[in-house]
Amino acid sequence: MAGRDADKEVRVIAGSKFCLRCNLSLTNQSATSSTLDWYKDGEMLQYNNRILLTRYQLATDLMSVSEVHIDNSHLIDSGSYHCRWKSKDIYVYQVNVLPDINITGTNEDHFEFFAVDKIGEENTAAASTTRLSEFLFHFSLLFVISQFVQTFSSFLQSTEQGHSSDPT
Repeated sequence: MAGRDADKEVRVIAGSKFCLRCNLSLTNQSATSSTLDWYKDGEMLQYNNRILLTRYQLATDLMSVSEVHIDNSHLIDSGSYHCRWKSKDIYVYQVNVLPDINITGTNEDHFEFFAVDKIGEENTAAASTTRLSEFLFHFSLLFVISQFVQTFSSFLQSTEQGHSSDPT
């Protein structure tokens, strides 16, 4: 049997697919009757319309493989995924589903920033949306101010050069 791998971090954008894989070397025949089970945040994962659990065995390599396929990921899919064999963690994945960020605006002075979880869970994304909106607003404001300062400095330099060449 393979020992537990180090924790793995997976980052995906909401709405995208991801797959987690767990391999177990079968060192004796008794291991072949055991299955690899998946848990998310301590709860056993169940198959549904977005989550596909696959298990297969490679006879030539004496390897048991289990996979979790999540189609159209949502923010609620973030969490700690554990692949277990006989109550022992074999693989642990920390999955972070990041909001899909949309930036819209009709002119240079007005932008709306919002995060959308494809499932439409506005309450889940509301706090991060507000923080993200504030960050992007302040970042944009700093950028505009720095552009203004740069332009104004260039203007002052050109004005000073014009006065220094003036004989009066």
